[in-house]
Amino acid sequence: MNTKNLFSISLLMISAFFFAQLGNVGINTTTPGTRLDVNGAITNRETAIAVSGNTVTIPANVSQVQLTGAATATAAITAPAAPNAGQRLVIYNNTTGGFGATLNGVTIPNGKALEFVYSNSGWRSTDGGAAGAAPINIYTSNGTLTGNRTVAQGGNTLTFTGTQTNAFSIAGNNFSVDAANNRVGIGTTTPISKLHLSNGSPSAITTSYLTPGLLITGSSSGAGFSGPGIYFEGLNNPTGQRVLKLNMTNDGAASGFLNFQSVSDDGATSGNQIMTLHSAGKVGIATIAPTSTLSVSGTADKTGGGAWGTFSDKRIKKNVTPYLQGLKQILEIKPVYFQYNGKGGYKDDGQTYVGVLAQDIEKVLPGTVTKIKTADFEDQRKYDSSEIIYTLINAVKEQQKMIEKQAMQIISLEKDMQIFKDKTTVKAK
Repeated sequence: MNTKNLFSISLLMISAFFFAQLGNVGINTTTPGTRLDVNGAITNRETAIAVSGNTVTIPANVSQVQLTGAATATAAITAPAAPNAGQRLVIYNNTTGGFGATLNGVTIPNGKALEFVYSNSGWRSTDGGAAGAAPINIYTSNGTLTGNRTVAQGGNTLTFTGTQTNAFSIAGNNFSVDAANNRVGIGTTTPISKLHLSNGSPSAITTSYLTPGLLITGSSSGAGFSGPGIYFEGLNNPTGQRVLKLNMTNDGAASGFLNFQSVSDDGATSGNQIMTLHSAGKVGIATIAPTSTLSVSGTADKTGGGAWGTFSDKRIKKNVTPYLQGLKQILEIKPVYFQYNGKGGYKDDGQTYVGVLAQDIEKVLPGTVTKIKTADFEDQRKYDSSEIIYTLINAVKEQQKMIEKQAMQIISLEKDMQIFKDKTTVKAK
């Protein structure tokens, strides 16, 4: 058999192997279903290219490249135009430094590979359609969840590190982490304490001496139950007695005070004033408007023995003059029965008390009455009964002198009577 015939036979055998039907080519198959049908793996030989100055150029006629070398910023990739649309190119970013590499506006994350196809006169990322798009992740782009997601941490930790104010937030100011100052805000993105709770209003504190702690910011109302505060709920308490509140408010004259109150938990039970701490240093028990260092609306008890002490050392006093009020003034005081009507910060409790009317005793002992401004009155009177003790002392002294004088008169009369009696007896004899 000559060489020409052998070559012809070989061509016929190769044609029979590659062509199962007209127009299709098969490799390792006699029944190709497409123009090229390969039964087995296809290998694209990889070409390694080092970045230089954060740039890299891909040569023509390669289908897979590995980027190597050190990057100090995002590397810019330049690739030649393909001779025909449809050519594919796989790029693996294996540079050091942790930076991405960008081709035609699409970033290949460090340590990742991305496939491109040449279409519409440019290299297009296979995940971005004809126009190309960057891969979506929280490190490069904003996004929207398409469903519920769960992070199963197992024994691992999830840590966020930051150096900015409002470094991490949820729904605006609902929750904010100030990583620059180590603070957390709820209702604010500008917390000024370790934990700052706000109703959304900005803090008015300009020079802060706050030590690490809790700050609650909100608008306070005049002598009311509203204002920034803390609520305590006892679930096992009876209805209407489940909630106590500690809150900041004001007295209607812009003076702030801290309120401790019981609050309705059923919409039917009214609140009850427990204690008030005024910014001027006054304390009120069962009253929202303390007028003294300690004001009590109602009764007060203590164990037996002792009384209120006073600072009375003569070495701490000056302008000492005699106190002359006494019996005359005592006789002019008119005690009365009365009930409170709910005004002036003292609730109408329905109880009957014994006391005096300040306007009346003011005419007798003006030093016992002072005028204060409250939410109801510009000149509400306040009565201090401590002066009465010394008025009574003087009254007793006056009465004692009267008693002693009368005693002397009685003795004198008794002597006169005895003399008269003796004379009468002598005459009778």
